[in-house]
Amino acid sequence: MSVELWIEGVIAEFKDGTPFSRAIVRAVGRNEIVMADIVNGSTLRLDRSELDAIHAAGGVKFLADSRYLGDLKFSDLTEKEQLETNRKLKYIQKLQEQKINKITEKRAVKTILAVAQELGEKPPHWQSVRSWYNSFVEAGMKMRGLYPNHRSKGFFGPKLSEKVLEIINEAAKRYHRPSRPTMASIHRNVVEKVIAHNLDNPNDLLIAPTYCAVQSRILDVSYQHKTKSRRGSRALQAELAGAHSGIETSRVLERVEIDHTLLDIHVLHDELKTLLGRPSITVLIDHYSHMVLGCQLSFEKPSFASVCMACMNAFLPKDSMMKNLAIEADWPAHGIPTMLICV
Repeated sequence: MSVELWIEGVIAEFKDGTPFSRAIVRAVGRNEIVMADIVNGSTLRLDRSELDAIHAAGGVKFLADSRYLGDLKFSDLTEKEQLETNRKLKYIQKLQEQKINKITEKRAVKTILAVAQELGEKPPHWQSVRSWYNSFVEAGMKMRGLYPNHRSKGFFGPKLSEKVLEIINEAAKRYHRPSRPTMASIHRNVVEKVIAHNLDNPNDLLIAPTYCAVQSRILDVSYQHKTKSRRGSRALQAELAGAHSGIETSRVLERVEIDHTLLDIHVLHDELKTLLGRPSITVLIDHYSHMVLGCQLSFEKPSFASVCMACMNAFLPKDSMMKNLAIEADWPAHGIPTMLICV
C-alpha cells in the first residue's frame, strides 16, 4: 500500500467496527498511526502493518480528506452562482475573441458594452472585468477562477447552527471534568463530529466552528463552576479563602458599607409566649478597621426608616446608649463616613 494513504485528516470507516466505527487520522509515524474516534474523541495508537492488513482485506474505507474539503466543482455551486460564473465567462470569452489580453478602459469598454447589451444588463465597470480576467488567468484559464467568493464574505446571521451548538454543548460536558482535557482536543472532537454529520447528511451540511468559537462558548460559565468541575470543591474553597475584595482603603471612615440580614432566630413574647417573628438587623461596617460602626434591630423589613435609624446609631457617640442598656463596655466608633456603600 502506498505510504501516502495514511495522512493526517483522512477519515476512515472500518466495516466491522474494530478498532473504531469511524475515525480520523491524527498523527502518522513510521511504524504507528494515531487515530481518534469521531464519536467520543478517544485516541488509539495502531501498528501501521495491522492497518495495512485491514485495508488489504477490504475492511476499511476512506471517506474524506480534510485537505480537499475547500475545493469546489462547478456542480457544487448554487444555481445563482453558476449563472454569475457563466455571465463573467461571456465577458472573458468576448475579450479573448477580440484578442484583448490587456484590459484597459480604452481597449475594453466597447466590448464590455456590447456583451452587456447582448445580456440585457447594466454593463460592469471595466476594472471589475479586469479583476475577473486576472483571476481567470491565475487559475490557469479555468472556470474556477470566476467562481463567486461569497463563501468567504462576512456573515451577519447566526454563525453557528443549532446542531453545531448541540455538539459544542455536549463537548463542554467533557471539558468540565476532573481529567481536564485541553481545549484543543475538545475543538478537534467538535470538528470531527461536524465532519461525520456532513458525511451522513450531504443535504444538511454544517460549518465547522473555529477554535475561538468553541472556546468562547465552553468558557461561558462562571469561574467558580469551571474551577469546581475541573479542579474540585476543595481547590475552589482554598482559592476563595485567600481571595481579596480588591478594594483598598487607607483610613477609618473612608468607606463604610451597610447591609441588611434576616436573623436565624425566632423571638417569643415574654408574657404571652406567642411568636413575634424573626428580626432583621441593619449593620454599618468600616472597611478599613472592620469594626461595626452602628446597627439597628427591628421586626420591620429593611426600609428607608431602618437605614436612617442605623445611620443615626453609627454617626453619633454610643456612650449614652451603652449606659441606658447597662452595658459595661466601650464602643468607640462614631463619625460621618466619606463614602457610604449600600450593598
